[in-house]
Amino acid sequence: MGDVGRQGTGVFELGRLLDTALRRLGVVPDALAGHSLGEWTAMAAAGIHPPEEVDAFLADFDPDALSVPGLAFAAIGAPSEVVLSELDGRGDVVLSHDNAPNQSMICGPEPAVAALVEVFRARAVISQILPFRSGFHTPMLEPYLDPIRKAAEAYTLHPAALPLWSATTVAPYPDEPAAIRELFIRHLLEPVRFRPLVETMYAAGFRAFVQLGAGQLGSLIDDTLHGRDHLVVPAHSPHRPGLPQLHRVASALWADGATPDLVPLLGGASTVTPARTVRRPNRPVRLDLGGANISLDPETRERLSAALVWPRHTAPSRGRRPGGTGPAGRGVVGTAAGRDGARLGRGDGGATRTRAPTLPVRAAHLRRTAPTFVRPSPPHPNPSPSPSPSKQPSTSPSTPCRTSWTTASSGSPPRPIPPTAGPWSRAPP
Repeated sequence: MGDVGRQGTGVFELGRLLDTALRRLGVVPDALAGHSLGEWTAMAAAGIHPPEEVDAFLADFDPDALSVPGLAFAAIGAPSEVVLSELDGRGDVVLSHDNAPNQSMICGPEPAVAALVEVFRARAVISQILPFRSGFHTPMLEPYLDPIRKAAEAYTLHPAALPLWSATTVAPYPDEPAAIRELFIRHLLEPVRFRPLVETMYAAGFRAFVQLGAGQLGSLIDDTLHGRDHLVVPAHSPHRPGLPQLHRVASALWADGATPDLVPLLGGASTVTPARTVRRPNRPVRLDLGGANISLDPETRERLSAALVWPRHTAPSRGRRPGGTGPAGRGVVGTAAGRDGARLGRGDGGATRTRAPTLPVRAAHLRRTAPTFVRPSPPHPNPSPSPSPSKQPSTSPSTPCRTSWTTASSGSPPRPIPPTAGPWSRAPP
């Protein structure tokens, strides 16, 4: 698998590092998931594989041992149903990833993939060949799997400390060791069903997703959950250093009702001065969470401003959103790197769930998942969605939710391309 393997091991280690950092902040997910090789990161974060055995495997792993010559991947800006219809009756090119409503991926011999890219481009569908080579998530990898099979058989398996979801079966991982080993191999030979996985987890109550690792996995979640209440925040960004990005993660989770421990970010308890009790102004507070700046035409800006102004005869109740959808807090989901994984959170029947390590910070347990926080929100008959580009509006009354970590694959696909151009576009996180 060449460069993909080398990048995959780097993304895997990055996911472990970020998981450790988030756990030091008291951020622990309710569930874990991964995209592509990110699922391996999620498995390690769930405690299924012992860290020392993972380190030994990475030390001896030769990425060039997995090589499928002549294959190419391509990203197609269309849903999987459209792509499968075009592939019907073909045996040379297969669907490898169902990423989002506006993105699928195909894999096969490079000339055949290039020809299909031109077919879709002729239909005004944005498509491109990707700069990595491997047969992952296709039957074409089967003859080259011996090194992975041997590693899977040698691993010591432990019961998962956190729920782990599979992007192959779109369901939680099994408990039986034999079934875990079988699924470990299946996910390398079958398509990544990330879109159905996100949909299923959302239906199960997960609302917040924290991505551990590199890539644009969050854009796939945003595309899948477009128009529905959710939070996606990456723990790593190529646009800023690690600590400032962790500040953004902590701010986003705090704004969603979680209570991260900020002492490690602020330099230790001895350097933190007691907070003064101050009178907060009755006006919105702007948080820079890395979202895009947008420009609105005067007419749209005037209509939007009018919609957000509070009537003078009423005052917003404490802890409620302007739309009346209940407390501002909600569940948070985390993501890990490798096989686009995610830490996920879902409803806990109205109970707020915040996990913090019971041991000193230095003894925090190493995991590859992100914490989940839940704050119940009572249903409201007339919710009003917020137009914030970084937080999708809710189309239904607020409900309790959970948080999860998601992990991304080494060869992260590009962001999904919207079918039509809008008045503004989102900048990278």
